Order: sequence, then C-alpha cells, then structure tokens
Amino acid sequence: METYSIYRLAIPTGEFYIGKTTLRLKNRLWKHKSRSDSGSVAHRHPDKDFSEATIELVEVWIEGCGETFSQMEDRHIRLHLENPLCLNSNRGFRTAEEIKEQKKACYVKYMAEHPEKKAEYTKKYNETHKEQKKAKDKAYYQKNRERILANLKLKKNKVE
Repeated sequence: METYSIYRLAIPTGEFYIGKTTLRLKNRLWKHKSRSDSGSVAHRHPDKDFSEATIELVEVWIEGCGETFSQMEDRHIRLHLENPLCLNSNRGFRTAEEIKEQKKACYVKYMAEHPEKKAEYTKKYNETHKEQKKAKDKAYYQKNRERILANLKLKKNKVE
C-alpha cells in the first residue's frame, strides 16, 4: 500500500518548499538533491543549493479523509504563500474557477504589456468573426442608444 505524504523541504538559507509524494521521504529528498525530477523545485530554482536540504514529514494523507491529496497539499501551501522564504510558486490545488480567473488575469496583464499584440489579435478576430461582431455591436447600440445619441448631439454642438 502506498503512503501519501505531505513534506517540507528546507535548505540552510531558511527557505523551504511544501510538496507531496508517494515515495519514501529519503528517496524524494534524493530526487530533489540530484535535480533528477524536471518538475522539482530544484529545477524551478537553479540558483538555490539543495545539496544540504533536509526533508520532514508534515502530514500523511488517508483516503476518505474528506479532501483529496492535492487539496491537502494546497492547504499546507496556503499557510505559507505569503512567507518570503516559501519557494512554492503555485498552489497544490485550484478549482476550475480559480484556474479560469488566473488565466484571465495573465491574459489581461500580457495584453496591457503588449498593445501591439492586442491590436493584432483584435484585427484578426474582427476579420474572422464579422457576423458575431456585427450582432454584438447592434446589441450594444440598442442597449445604449439614448446615451450614444446624446453623446453625438453634444459633439455636434461643440463643433458648431
């Protein structure tokens, strides 16, 4: 029977990482130290020295305990995410809604930092979705008709 463990990997600088494994802890520690696991924290932080890292058991997950293994890991990570010594950059578990919100925030940030990409995307989208755009514009106009006409009247009066 496999053991599902939540562990804390610590390096001499005081920095630490919360992880999960089904391996024996000494084997998981070896993988971190040898950097043999491409998904390992050691690969994400090549500037850190994991050769003197230590590992300790935080909690053992038991099937049927009311939360998934990933949810348990996430619970422990969330306790430390604000700590500058915590090396976890991602949470262990996110709901579909949280993933959607994070992707949206990344997209909005990227587009704000790359206005030329946004203009290019908008142009391509409008060219390939002419009917949808026309319907959307029509619906917007119908919903905001009075305000649009009032603004046009104001602009016309300023010109005269």
